Amino acid sequence: MVFTEDGGGGDIVYKSNDGVWRIRPESGEQPSPSTDAVDVGGVSSSSLRGSVTSNSSPLSPSDPSTESLNSVQARLRLTHVHDTPHQESVRMYGETTITLGLDDGTCERYKSSVPPGRRYASPAGLFNTGTNLLTSLLEMNCDFAPNNHHFQVPWGKHNPLAARNTHTPKMYEGKGLVVSDCLPIVMVKDPLTWMNSMCKNRYAANWAHRHVSCPNFLDPDGSQIPVKVVFQPEVEHPEWGHKTYPGLVGMWNEWYGDYISDSINEDFPRLIVRYEDLLFRPEDTVNGICTCAGGTSKGPFKTLQTAAKSHGNTGGKEASMIKYGDEERRVVGYKDEDLKFFDENIDRRIMGLLGYKLSGIEEGTGGGGEG
Repeated sequence: MVFTEDGGGGDIVYKSNDGVWRIRPESGEQPSPSTDAVDVGGVSSSSLRGSVTSNSSPLSPSDPSTESLNSVQARLRLTHVHDTPHQESVRMYGETTITLGLDDGTCERYKSSVPPGRRYASPAGLFNTGTNLLTSLLEMNCDFAPNNHHFQVPWGKHNPLAARNTHTPKMYEGKGLVVSDCLPIVMVKDPLTWMNSMCKNRYAANWAHRHVSCPNFLDPDGSQIPVKVVFQPEVEHPEWGHKTYPGLVGMWNEWYGDYISDSINEDFPRLIVRYEDLLFRPEDTVNGICTCAGGTSKGPFKTLQTAAKSHGNTGGKEASMIKYGDEERRVVGYKDEDLKFFDENIDRRIMGLLGYKLSGIEEGTGGGGEG
């Protein structure tokens, strides 16, 4: 299977005979798997262009192909060749799914408080976290009849938790939905890849940045670059309608911190689902959601061959598996100072609960959320 990189830069990503995903340069010459192939890595096709030739030698710290990489990418490039996307993702995100709430009594509390016939599960999550993919997979595989409200939670899927009980999306107005009947399925993505996604599709978020240097957290003077988000233009609610976060890191921390807070767990059942599990282990993930929410299976599991998104070409499932299952690609676009800021300011408790790693900018910090 062959496909072009995002943006159609000219380099070709292919799976070689030895099962390793590699980049073939735009000249069309396919490098030998043993000596001159370069793994997909974490950089764009333009920065790799020309770095792979039939006479190339093993990479070294002075190799020009490492010049555009941050120090994390360069170190990874020098120490290993990536395996297939799925094998790589296992190393990055663990060998099993992590769904917060699935094994702590949340499911039992939800089903004991909401009778059959009123139960249903709906997505919530920040922009670019796979809420549309979850919607599609639930619709194809899980039956909550007669309440098949799969598109979003009754307070709007991207809105902060403060919108619960204060806002109803227009699509649900007059439908008589009971907010507590819904089991929210909160989608979350590895914050490093999520911030890269935000550079491509900002949605309602705005901050000072340039595409040549994004994500970026700090101004030249060292101050944070604030992020302004208009969740609902017509809503003036002080806690969420129009909101300014100190930066992208603070936005991720606060939005998910509200949903993961221990103080709301008892009276607000919800599941927190990793996008990476939905991508790499969709059947286990969706079946767990369906069972927890009291739904029934629609039969043999069905998945999507193309990304469930209407906002431009996302490259399909195979491309997503490469993109989100690669350690170098995880930190593409970041400067060293941004990665250092990330490691110092991201909520490590949330990272640890979700099994997400720090950036690894400092040796020894990449092994887990607790650093």
